[in-house]
Amino acid sequence: MRFLALFCIYLLMLSSEMTGGKENDCSKMLACQPWDKNKACSRNELMDLRFGVQNHASGEMAAFGLCPVVDQVQAFEFTGIGSLLGGLLSDNYATFFVYGQGPMYQPTEDYSNSVLYAKEAPECGQDRLAVVDFLLLKISMSSGVYAYESNVTFPHDTGFVPTCSWLGGCFHSSADICIGRDGEKNCARCVPKEMLDSVRTTVWVSYYGSDRYGAEFTSGAHNPQGA
Repeated sequence: MRFLALFCIYLLMLSSEMTGGKENDCSKMLACQPWDKNKACSRNELMDLRFGVQNHASGEMAAFGLCPVVDQVQAFEFTGIGSLLGGLLSDNYATFFVYGQGPMYQPTEDYSNSVLYAKEAPECGQDRLAVVDFLLLKISMSSGVYAYESNVTFPHDTGFVPTCSWLGGCFHSSADICIGRDGEKNCARCVPKEMLDSVRTTVWVSYYGSDRYGAEFTSGAHNPQGA
């Protein structure tokens, strides 16, 4: 599997500030990691949050590393994925995943808890790709860590919440189409292949449950979809 260089990230933190004393917690491996019970998270602490976009056929991957404040209202905008998407053929696709949200027995090595991110779609016509432009990520914890029903299941009540209805309508834009598996469809925009470098995808993050001290998370109340 080949990783592409880290791309430019635009970070919008709607109601939080990073103080100088915390800026390097992720690089120093001090940030919390909810998949690791020894690094449980607390409110207003920095968290290790990593995303990836993977080309299914080639295995190429674009990796994004963030260091958000737990339980703050946040949206992240990703750019610079065009070179990875440019090689997608009609029988290929790209997926979007969150590092550390694999099954309990290998949370950082299994990326199957992902959603469809880009593919050719009949609704887009020729020489265009359908690319997801808005995702809702739900992060649920119990005492600051993910909860699992068994050793082989994904984190409970955690992952991407569909932004499209079962009938195929996008909740956020009537101009968007919907792509993905039934029950897991997300809003996508048809992008001309020569304009893939301009692709931007926003990920809204909401927290639910409790931190390592038992304090309840509140940012979920601001989820734009109410999920």
